[in-house]
Amino acid sequence: MSNQQVKTTIEERGLVESFDPETKKNIFRKPGFDGVEQFEDIDRRLGEYIREARVSKNLTHEHFVELIGLSYYVYGRYERARSRMTVRRLVHVWELLGFSMIDLVYAIAPQMLGDTPEKAERMKALYSSIEGFKDFLSDATPEQVSEFQDTMAAMSKLPPEALRTMNLFFKQMNPTVETKPKKRAYPAKRKKAEAKPEE
Repeated sequence: MSNQQVKTTIEERGLVESFDPETKKNIFRKPGFDGVEQFEDIDRRLGEYIREARVSKNLTHEHFVELIGLSYYVYGRYERARSRMTVRRLVHVWELLGFSMIDLVYAIAPQMLGDTPEKAERMKALYSSIEGFKDFLSDATPEQVSEFQDTMAAMSKLPPEALRTMNLFFKQMNPTVETKPKKRAYPAKRKKAEAKPEE
């Protein structure tokens, strides 16, 4: 890669120069919301995410190590970020727990989804919605996939008001979507009176 190519990549990707204490070399990174993060912080968040995903599946540490084929001690080092997980090990964990890759990216490097926390959160919600079509798209014909892509491309050009109107329309068309009844707002004094036990 020529020097000009390096400069172009840095500019296009918004990379900043940083230092890797492990290799003892200058490297270029995409900064997080509070500057360039240490790799150790990413490892820690990955371990936390995997632990939460395991617990959400009601798998104890003891049960999970039987599935992954590691000792209690070795696997524990991944969850506590004492050891770095290889890509193949991460894929194996993903196979076992079936978590969303978008949720994983959001948990460990949200800046990859948006340049502010708010934008990253919105993009996570959008990607998660598209993941909901996974079952449909995996069985779809190439023509159906192409039609879906065309629809998404057309929707991306709509103004926010039109998207809101479409969203309301689809909610009305789908009887399984429950709308929560609005809670009645009581004046503060009435709340206090209702909270007092009768004498």
